[in-house]
Formats: sequence, C-alpha cells, structure tokens
Amino acid sequence: MKKILTHILFIISIVVLVPTIILKGYSGDCVIKSRYCKKIDVYYKKDDKIVYLPLEEYIKCVVAKEMPALFEIETLKAQAIAVRTFVYKKMSEEKSKVHKGATVCTDFAHCQAYAEKDAILVGWEDDAEKNWDKISKAVDETTGKVVCYDNELILPLFHSNSTGLTESSKEIWSSIDIPYLRSVESFGTEDVSYVRLSVDEFKKKILHKYPNIKFSSDVFSDIKEIERNESDRVRHVKISENIIKGEVFREIFSLKSTNFKLVNIGNNKIEIKVYGSGHGVGLCQVGANEMAKRGKKFDDILKHYYGNINIVNFFDK
Repeated sequence: MKKILTHILFIISIVVLVPTIILKGYSGDCVIKSRYCKKIDVYYKKDDKIVYLPLEEYIKCVVAKEMPALFEIETLKAQAIAVRTFVYKKMSEEKSKVHKGATVCTDFAHCQAYAEKDAILVGWEDDAEKNWDKISKAVDETTGKVVCYDNELILPLFHSNSTGLTESSKEIWSSIDIPYLRSVESFGTEDVSYVRLSVDEFKKKILHKYPNIKFSSDVFSDIKEIERNESDRVRHVKISENIIKGEVFREIFSLKSTNFKLVNIGNNKIEIKVYGSGHGVGLCQVGANEMAKRGKKFDDILKHYYGNINIVNFFDK
C-alpha cells in the first residue's frame, strides 16, 4: 500500500477542510445525500470508462477483494461498513481527475480493491456460491451502516496484520493526528516475512535513493540508530549522518511493514526481518477476525479500532 499513502494525504486534507455532511432521511449523527444511495459511478481504469453500478453490489465486490471470505461473518460485516463509509466519504468530496470525474476507481492503490462479480466467482472456483452468499449476508445485514466521528464520516483506513499494536496516524503523516486513528492493541497470529540480500545489494539500494550517503567497509557500524515509536514500528533509521524515515526505508526494500529488524546473518549478507503487513493504521483485518472468533460483534470490532466513533444507519426515504 505504498502508493496509496500519497492519496490518503489528499483525503486527510479533505477530512479537515470539508464540512459535516448531512444525510437526508436520518436525524442522528450523519448520513449522505439521498441521490447517492442507489448507484455509484466507478472509473474502470483498465478499460478507461465509467460504469454505473448498484451501490451495495459494488460494496460486496470490494469486500470480496479486500478480505478473505473464510473470515468470520462479524469480521466481514465490520469490513463492509468500513468500505461503505469510504464510499460515502468519497461521494461527499469533489470528483477526482484521476477518476475521470467518477466517484471511485478500480485501482486499489488509489481507492479500494475491486473486481466484477463474475471474475470473483471464477477465482473462488468450487467455493464460489458459498463465499458469495457469505459476503452478501455480511453486506445485506449491515445495509446503510456507516461510521462517524464528531458528526462526520471517518476515513476508515484498514490493513492486513499489525501483529500486536496498530499505528497512530501521526506516525505516518507527521503532525496530522486523527483522533479515531490512534494506536490500540491488536490480536491474531504473528506475520513474519524476510528480505535477505548481500551487503553490496543493501548499499546499492540505499545509494539509489540517497547517493550522498558515505558507507565504510562495515555497513553495520554505519547504522547508527534505529528509532522506534510506541507501536514498535521504525520511525527512522540513521545511516552515517543520514536520517531515513521508516516508510521510505520500507519503500526502498519493498517491505510489508515498517516493523522490521536488521540482522547480520554472516557471509557478507544482511537480513531484514519484517513483522506484520500494511501501514498499520486503523482496522487490523487479522486482529478483527480474532476478535470475532472470541465472540465480538462487528460494532465491538469497529469501536475497538476506531476510537470514540458512532455506527449509524442511513435510510433512503
């Protein structure tokens, strides 16, 4: 999700600048204009065209692409509400030039993952009917539900696996501290991946991004400091006198997250041990599924990962 961070920064600016959206048909915290509630205009990037789709059908397809169908039904419900909230938030913003004027696009790096239903069913093979019924149930049973904070639709960020603690928004976007996107305890299985390369390859990748860095004969002595934040992710790496932010380091080496360790494994080789997957902000999908396995409902899950939020209903009357 490296490319998506740039687009998220734009969305965050909208969070700050766009006023509260009042949703017709509901007198509670927030809803959205009724003209948006039946269909959604989607820019198909590959085909360079705009297609109008039934809104809830579109949400089902996004949930099917963003989360494994084998996850617990309550986890899928939480994901469905997060997806719907994102869609309604996009509807409240100005149309993007990237979308050729549509509300959302099919590029997961810019909006959310999407594929047409037929393609999804083919990918599921023998489990197609069972999986689609399960996804449909999760979406249908949460129809109209969205997440709000302080009377506004939230930016419902999510990621695969945080392995312990989620990340605060301010750690990713410097001074931007979104109250409902702060570090919380997460659950689930540990996700560990490895990147192994020679010291020369390590230097080459660093120098490609930072050509002025001076390495000595001992690269490990050049690594002066690795500063971590409260969620144990790397805030920055100091090599010689140069500071490399954790997100930039992650991008350089195509790491799954910024929670990593550098290990000297001998024979002039270095190992980068990586924990978790994704930027770590917001809802942790693996952690949410563990909560569901422990008997928690979708609202418990959402309120755990998004602080002090309300889950409200939109009724198109």
